[in-house]
Amino acid sequence: VNAQVYVSYIRGYYLQSGLMCSISVLGLARYANQQYTVDLIVAFSVFQVLMFYHSSRISNRVREGIALQLSNAALAQQLRGLRTKVRIDAATDALTGQGNRRALDALLKQQLEFSVSTGQPFSILMLDIDFFKKINDVHGHLVGDEALRSFAQRVREGLRQGDVCTRYGGEEFLIVLPLTPLQTALEVAERLRLAVEAEPLPTTPPLAITVSIGAATYKAEQTVDALMAAADAALYMAKRSGRNQVQS
Repeated sequence: VNAQVYVSYIRGYYLQSGLMCSISVLGLARYANQQYTVDLIVAFSVFQVLMFYHSSRISNRVREGIALQLSNAALAQQLRGLRTKVRIDAATDALTGQGNRRALDALLKQQLEFSVSTGQPFSILMLDIDFFKKINDVHGHLVGDEALRSFAQRVREGLRQGDVCTRYGGEEFLIVLPLTPLQTALEVAERLRLAVEAEPLPTTPPLAITVSIGAATYKAEQTVDALMAAADAALYMAKRSGRNQVQS
């Protein structure tokens, strides 16, 4: 009665017990002393009915317990999914789908620690869309938001596997290039600049834009703030030198 196969599949138990009961009754009718046959059959039948009754109640409770466990397991899985989503949302820029400043800070800290422990270089690129304010002024902020999303998508498509793009703020983006020396970082930056310049963004209306990029590579004992300042200074130089170019 207490076996899981019975309590979770009570119909199978009823079938098996019913067959056993039928065989037992037939055996009693054929072989038992006639004086006790009727009493034995009645007693056995009453016992079997009671077993069916109590087994049914036990089965219902066990199945309710199993259903509750499954429900709790599904709820726990849903909560784990929600927690994961919350963590992702907390580190993602809602407009562009790129990492936000929180994700950037964690990534730069991780890269710095790795570089210090292994001696491997890493670089960053700071990107700024040229004359972005004019887009907002002429076409409105909705078109400006669409342009930022399209720009982020184009940048993503031009990155190597392992490179990470984040939105630094406004129309500025910062890309982290793991295991990348300065010369390679400059090559990546130039490829991105050309890809942005090559064709208009698929916005409404299509927008032809350019981007200025500043590159910097981590140096020994340099802080994250100093590295960011170097990339920012390179970006400022690109802007002052006419925009739509890469500087380091």
